[in-house]
Amino acid sequence: MQILIPNATGFNNMGDEAIMFGLLKLIRDALPSSNVTIQTYDPDLYNNPEAAKISYAIYGWTVFENKNFFIRFFRISQLFILYWSIKLRLPFFRKNKLASIVDEYRKADMIIFAGGGYLRTRAGLTQLLNLIMQLSMFWFANLFDKPRIVAPISFGPFHSKWHGKLAARALKKMNIVFAREEKSGQYMNEEGVNAEVVPDMAFFLPEAQPDLNKGKILGITMIELLGRRQAIFEKNYIVALGKFAITHGYKIQPLIHVDAAKYGISDVPATQRIIKSLEDLGVETLPIINTRSIKELMSHYSKLDIFLGMRMHSDIIAATQLIPFVAIAYEHKTEGVCKALGLSDFCIGVDEVDTETLLKLLNNLVKDKAQIKEKLLSFQKTVDSVWKPKFSEVLKSYAN
Repeated sequence: MQILIPNATGFNNMGDEAIMFGLLKLIRDALPSSNVTIQTYDPDLYNNPEAAKISYAIYGWTVFENKNFFIRFFRISQLFILYWSIKLRLPFFRKNKLASIVDEYRKADMIIFAGGGYLRTRAGLTQLLNLIMQLSMFWFANLFDKPRIVAPISFGPFHSKWHGKLAARALKKMNIVFAREEKSGQYMNEEGVNAEVVPDMAFFLPEAQPDLNKGKILGITMIELLGRRQAIFEKNYIVALGKFAITHGYKIQPLIHVDAAKYGISDVPATQRIIKSLEDLGVETLPIINTRSIKELMSHYSKLDIFLGMRMHSDIIAATQLIPFVAIAYEHKTEGVCKALGLSDFCIGVDEVDTETLLKLLNNLVKDKAQIKEKLLSFQKTVDSVWKPKFSEVLKSYAN
């Protein structure tokens, strides 16, 4: 069986890599004889031994392979000409790279979209164009009569209601759509998409062997997406974290989850600022970990005692390794994950962060470590006993 995953991002977002790890493990267990083609933004740099073939995603080739404005414009024009040629069953004689990419949709027996938080927009034309390019992969998949499955995704937030309606229209034609948290599921259902709420694929990560010699190490992830609010947030964050670390004798272990400066986003600068400020306060810090290996990253999590995460998947990875955490939510997806884990009391919205509140949460985290670990273990048992078999049955049913 030929399976196509048409929307892998790349090696530089460890959250997306955690999702891909879980998805490929599911496919391998449920359909062991299948061959998987992964289409990604940068196939020259993407490496996954589980894939039979790695090639360009539509979005990657059209927009990122060559950033010359005129070439991008020409390729986007080609994209829509090819789409309508297939949809209207008109001849399209040019045999080019785009046509060969789309031909992999045609040859696949099943198309599975990787999960994630890519269906969302903020203000600005670039955000709208990003949504359209994300949706273009769904539009092409819907041209072909074969099973089309959407692994657990978040839906929104959207800058405009019609952005959400545009995204929902593409999802309605999928055979089955999964939402990874309750709010996204409700939003999709309101827009007419029949979505079932299930755990994020990153919860399929294996539990690492714990480091029995672990000391008082607090892991952190940081983002830089807050615009003018970033400086105020960082000030409150640094003071609270510094007081906590010094009072309880914790070392700080910074971890990078997204380092994609090529695509305009990286957690490195903000993380470096945080660490410098903490060191100025007299807090002991460990070297920044910035790995491209999800297995190596998990091994670093296993050395942590507690965790403070801003990246949603950093909180999920901590959960799979049974590391108690406080989550700072900048979108509803993090709140949804914490609610599913029974840890809403340890989730705080980014706009609610002040020194006193964050310090109180960290103190409570240390006090309630044992109970939190029990909740994480209980959830992981449910993933293993309920959700993994359910996903496997879905794949097997569409494979027949």
